[in-house]
Amino acid sequence: MKLTNKANNIPDCCWVNRCRRGNCSVNLDGVSSKLILDLDCKALGQQQNKRCDYLLIGKINKKTWLVSIELKGGRVGSITDLGKQLQTGTDMLDELFPKGAPHQFIPLLATNGMNKKQRYDLRKKNINFRNKTVKIVKITCRGRIDKLLDGLRQNDYIKHP
Repeated sequence: MKLTNKANNIPDCCWVNRCRRGNCSVNLDGVSSKLILDLDCKALGQQQNKRCDYLLIGKINKKTWLVSIELKGGRVGSITDLGKQLQTGTDMLDELFPKGAPHQFIPLLATNGMNKKQRYDLRKKNINFRNKTVKIVKITCRGRIDKLLDGLRQNDYIKHP
């Protein structure tokens, strides 16, 4: 997969082969040609405190997917803060992936559980990507991302050309 020149400035040690934080991970079986950027990588520095855990660029069923991923194995906390983390990661993804290339995008929260108010607040939270808005998609920790994406409706994600 071709990325923008900005990706050349990212240290090799920040590109990883899995998405895992503590007791929460995302199962990447079924994702091919994947690039995973660990945004908590120390070599990236701490330009911004609030950013999601990973950025995934990968092929699933011959489609290119861009995914901002936040992992919450423990307490989820503030949905506002969660939204800021995913938005910051999404903005970085926008800088890394070429503008004209076809793709689908979702912001993803992997969690072991949320209370009723958090689920309600999450349904109202939007993430902006390339002048379009989409809701945050939730998956259970250790869930398969390819199965989740196969089940999404057209309005659950952003599709570009």
